[in-house]
Amino acid sequence: MRRMLRHPSTLIASLPRPVVLATVAALLGIARLVPETGFGLWLRLAAATLVVLLPGILVARCLGQRSAAAS
Repeated sequence: MRRMLRHPSTLIASLPRPVVLATVAALLGIARLVPETGFGLWLRLAAATLVVLLPGILVARCLGQRSAAAS
């Protein structure tokens, strides 16, 4: 039987809120310390994406929606 992979936003939404906020804050802090090119650029873009998506995920959780899109 094949396991279905869950979408990353579903994984984020399933974590406790303080863990998500601490993880994003730590990722942003690390992203500021690494160089602005190569892996550092990828890390900065990943952190920025999470910062943009995080409010929607938290609002969807408050509204009781099962998806991160809250649709």
